Amino acid sequence: MNRETHLNLTEASKYVGVSVPLMRELIASGEIRAFRLSPKTIRIAREDLDTWLASCEIKPKTEPAQAA
Repeated sequence: MNRETHLNLTEASKYVGVSVPLMRELIASGEIRAFRLSPKTIRIAREDLDTWLASCEIKPKTEPAQAA
């Protein structure tokens, strides 16, 4: 794991724009995958964060076709 592809908890939280406690919840719930390297060291892959962000996309509603 290198520093460019894996972020610590604080860096990952800033990367996606959420608080550290929310990032911990997302990891605990399994929504975001993380690696515990030691009791105090957690790393999250930037690719996993990008995948999670993409899954949060809000798609615009399509307007129903108007009848003539």
